[in-house]
Amino acid sequence: MTRILLVEAEPALARRITWILETEGFETTVAASTDDLAGLTPGGFDAVIVDCDHDTPKKRWLIERIRETAPAAAIVDVHSAAMTQVPHAERSGADVYIHKPFDAATLLETLADLINRNAEMHTPARDPRTSEDDG
Repeated sequence: MTRILLVEAEPALARRITWILETEGFETTVAASTDDLAGLTPGGFDAVIVDCDHDTPKKRWLIERIRETAPAAAIVDVHSAAMTQVPHAERSGADVYIHKPFDAATLLETLADLINRNAEMHTPARDPRTSEDDG
């Protein structure tokens, strides 16, 4: 099962996103703030959705920390900021951003693409000199 960490401070939105994800078979853990992440290990998640309305040092720190501890995790930066702030997501280590408001299909498609891409990037290449029968 694909595990998703959702960092979302707004309870109603966290419930909605969790419902969308779990309906599609994702196992979802919600953290209401960066402080709630103290006991979590980001490496245990296939993807992290970071939804903070403002570009704060805490948000940048969180995305950088996730990238350091879970390099294979897909990171989605969700925000309602102006489009001029979008390049920050890429500089901070997020794989992609989603601008609010977004629909379920956009979220699910983005996650599926990122998780598949990251899985391919972090899967060790098979040595062509060996075959599966050698094992």
